Amino acid sequence: MLLDYFQNLENSHQIITDSGVKIITKLDLLKLVSIKQYLLSNLKGHSVGVCYKNQALLAQLLILLDGNVKDLLLLSSDTSLSLINNHMNLLGATILLTDKKINSPDLKSFDFFSLQTITDLSAIRDTNSTNWIIPTSGTTGIPKLVKHSFSNLTKALKIDQTKGKAYHWSCFYEISRFAGLQVLLQSFVAGSLFIVPALHLTIEKQIDRLIQLNCNALSATPTMWRKILMSPNAEGLELKQITLGGEIADQTILTALDRSYPPARIVHIYASTEAGVGFSVKDKKEGFPVSFVEDPDQKIKLKVIDNMLYIKSHKDHSVYIKSPHALVSDDSFIKTGDLVELRGDRYIFLGRDSGIINVGGNKVHPEEIEKEILAVDGVKFTKVVGKKNPILGEIIEAFIVLDRAIDDHDGFKKLIQRQCRKNLVSYKVPAILRIVNEMPVNSVGKMQRND
Repeated sequence: MLLDYFQNLENSHQIITDSGVKIITKLDLLKLVSIKQYLLSNLKGHSVGVCYKNQALLAQLLILLDGNVKDLLLLSSDTSLSLINNHMNLLGATILLTDKKINSPDLKSFDFFSLQTITDLSAIRDTNSTNWIIPTSGTTGIPKLVKHSFSNLTKALKIDQTKGKAYHWSCFYEISRFAGLQVLLQSFVAGSLFIVPALHLTIEKQIDRLIQLNCNALSATPTMWRKILMSPNAEGLELKQITLGGEIADQTILTALDRSYPPARIVHIYASTEAGVGFSVKDKKEGFPVSFVEDPDQKIKLKVIDNMLYIKSHKDHSVYIKSPHALVSDDSFIKTGDLVELRGDRYIFLGRDSGIINVGGNKVHPEEIEKEILAVDGVKFTKVVGKKNPILGEIIEAFIVLDRAIDDHDGFKKLIQRQCRKNLVSYKVPAILRIVNEMPVNSVGKMQRND
């Protein structure tokens, strides 16, 4: 249980909130919202949803609910009412703890702030196992609900509180998301200070805040890292640890981070809501070594069939909630949905199978084209999509954000096309190039693939 790790700390656990330093001590937990009698009579053994903008409160709430409720459904603060209803009904949950104003006859909404004070934290402890229910990111479709156990969520975390004290962690995710939850749990089990994400601030102000609070370990998607590196104040970050996840970490972003933060340990974590944390790559190279697949001594078992990556499920594996789609095969391997290609002694990520563009019968991975466009000096972000075409089915359309003012847009587009023609077959070269002011990302910090 999460509470067990917390109570075993020598002193207390520290987080930093939007309003300043906040140390979660055992006394704070005793003074938090009470749950003692309320939990026992109303929440204990129930399926409960949590949806909070207040990330500091959510972090404390998770400590209290784990081990007491049957199912704990984590909902990001921007989840629409329709999706909240969908997820809650799918799970069979009728209790929602939230700081949002919810007006729905289908939900019994409780305001966590209204609960009374705890008098005895030990009274609410239990040995029951809570199912942690986490929606998938939904970048290419309607999110599914995935069930995890606490042991499944923490199996890959490093629990060394001596080393952990040296790290001040933060992230560019809500902690209700799988990636954000992993950073929070890593902080808690290792006794590190956790700086609560202030995602309502601009990128520049978030970075200023992290600098002021001596953040030295930071996690974000490759897309968010590109945004961070484009901020002039990013050089003020003194990072010991950089993690990337959620998207393909290409060589361009890995090299840029290495140059910007030479002392930092850079780790690309392969994880998903479905599979949990799979493996990490620490050599600052894109993809992963072939030994990860061929070496029988690897802790995480992988296999590649028809370019599809499969990962061996832990015995305490995750499952979809009421979904006709099988998550785990008979041999306990999970089909990740990620396509890879063997190049020399490394497997390189190609993209999601659900994101393939069909150009005249040819399969095209948008990430491959994006990689070539990002290699052009002057490109800040890019997104490649398929545009319907009556003859070819789809043609390639690329949206581009510049990192500086360029007067000759037509000339710059030709430069990009030359780069693509040089390294790509003809049907992969974008037929349409559009220069735009901004590139939408979702609340996880990933490129939004569907419009």
